[in-house]
Amino acid sequence: MECSTGFHVHLGHKHGWNLLQVKRFVTLWVLVEPILIHLHRKDRIAMAKWCRKLEEGTCLGQALFHADRNVRYRQAGCTPRSSPAERARNRENMAANCEISGADARKREFLHNVWHYTTISELTDALAGGEDEENDFARPSIRVRIRGYKKSENPTVNSPGTIEVRTMHGTLDADHILQWLVVLQKMLDLSRNATAEVFKGTTGLMVRALNRTDQRVYHVLLGLQIHPRTVHYFMSETNRVGDNTRDQDWWVYPDVDKVDWLEPFMVPGHSATHGAQYNVPV
Repeated sequence: MECSTGFHVHLGHKHGWNLLQVKRFVTLWVLVEPILIHLHRKDRIAMAKWCRKLEEGTCLGQALFHADRNVRYRQAGCTPRSSPAERARNRENMAANCEISGADARKREFLHNVWHYTTISELTDALAGGEDEENDFARPSIRVRIRGYKKSENPTVNSPGTIEVRTMHGTLDADHILQWLVVLQKMLDLSRNATAEVFKGTTGLMVRALNRTDQRVYHVLLGLQIHPRTVHYFMSETNRVGDNTRDQDWWVYPDVDKVDWLEPFMVPGHSATHGAQYNVPV
């Protein structure tokens, strides 16, 4: 376990995905991505090759924003090609599900494009990894691995019907993994099951949290209605280091990131490896 390793989570469902659900999850992720990385170790933000922001590491992001016009030209084919009638319907759907007027112009442009795709496969291709500085593929922080038209096709080896989240650092700490899964499960539930009104309200809360200059992690967790036990786990002074002003507070293990290899695994019901003072309250 060292800083370049990552822990990947695949989010799926036996009933598959529809296009609206994928667009919703991507929307939530774009809004909270700069904040959720602070639930993990500081070195993750330096791993640009392996978990880039969607606005930077995807084909769509590079078609819209890359500084090199040649890269923008090469990626331009991935931008949405919907008809005027489809674009009007997509704008209505986005307005019903999203409140992002307070987000910065770059995020708004990226998300407006996301909502204009008319099939899951087209959106999946647009969110694939773009180019990196070493003439290799960039690896975005989430990888959409779903094919289909309005509804996902049956899973295959290469397209297992999941959204792969790559943000977390490599770890054997089951407590940290399980608390991270609580956050992702809530995002998945909102994307799949929330009413348009509830989802729209949530996006507005995420934008307001993103625009704060302090306690951004705390307000994202509150806005997602994460269980208080998980909020305590991520916000405890035991597990955070650095000023809580913008982008300066990070997750840290109690032993300052040195794994206790004699007892590396922690499972539900097991006491914290580093002492009772680190147990999560029930």
